[in-house]
Order: sequence, then structure tokens, then C-alpha cells
Amino acid sequence: METKQDIRKRMLFLRGQMTEEEREEKSMTITRALLERREYRDSKAVLAYMDYNHEVITRYIIEKAWKDEKAVFAPRVNGKEMDFYRIRSFSDLTPGIHKIPEPTTMESFSGKEALVIVPGVAFDRDRRRLGYGGGFYDRYLAAHPELSTLAVCFSFQILQRIPSDNHDIPMQIIMTEKETIDD
Repeated sequence: METKQDIRKRMLFLRGQMTEEEREEKSMTITRALLERREYRDSKAVLAYMDYNHEVITRYIIEKAWKDEKAVFAPRVNGKEMDFYRIRSFSDLTPGIHKIPEPTTMESFSGKEALVIVPGVAFDRDRRRLGYGGGFYDRYLAAHPELSTLAVCFSFQILQRIPSDNHDIPMQIIMTEKETIDD
């Protein structure tokens, strides 16, 4: 089995090979399917990552959530921890760690119900997730097990099996431009 680092290197290379048009088209397909999910429709709050490094574009999900009058929160890293802060527009963001846009606002998410849109480098059919290696999402989700998780990625990021550790948190739902993996 490939190591986590080998998988990361390969997946990041493949993501980087996509054209901007491909990424936008596939991201829109994923967004349309996500917006039809009960988990999105029933949520009052959406905790969404800010895409970078050729990830699935989350701007479309965020803009629709605002139109649907949902509270939108984005992650901000502080040391080894990550928390989500409310954003009411994209002007509430400034470049943070690795130049990923982070909220400048101070209203942190404190609810018990929300849909968390989770990024990842690779996933498998058992809904295991391989991130960038910092453990930010695993720690946040372990501390907030009541939240619904929906990971978005491109179809080539779904592998038969990825290595995992006991602290890795599996996703409830994974969506690509071609399929949805859930129970």
C-alpha cells in the first residue's frame, strides 16, 4: 500500500494538472448535487473550507448558503487548533496560514448543529479521509462529533483504500462530480 505521503504527492500532482475550466465545471456539478441534499437543506449553519491548491471550489456553496439565509463559518488556524468564524461576505477574509483565506471576524461557531464541508487530498470507499497531515479537521471533528460531515473532492481522489490511524475521523458523506458515497 502506498504511504500517506506518496498518496498526497500523487493527488496534489493530479489536482494541479486540471485546467481551471475543468475545476470550475466539476465544482459546479458537485455544488448542484450538494445543494439538493437533505443535510444541506436542513442545516441552519454551514462550516465551509476556503479552497486553495486546486481543491473543489467552495465559493458557489458559500454564496448559495448566504442566499438561503444560512449562517456561514470558515476555518481559522491558531497554532495546532482550528475553529470556525462567521463570515458574511468574502471581505471578511484575509490570507492566513499557507495564504489560505481566513476569517478576520470574532464570532466563532458555538452551535450543536451544522453541516461541515470538509476538504481532503484523498478518500476511500469506507469514507476515510487523507488530509494534508496537520490533523486540524480530525481534532476539530473529534471535539464536535454532533456535526454532520460532507467531504467534497474530484472523482480521481477516491481510492480503493487509504492508510488510516485511530485518530482519523471518517466522513459521513463524500461527494464527487460522478458519485456520492454514504451509508
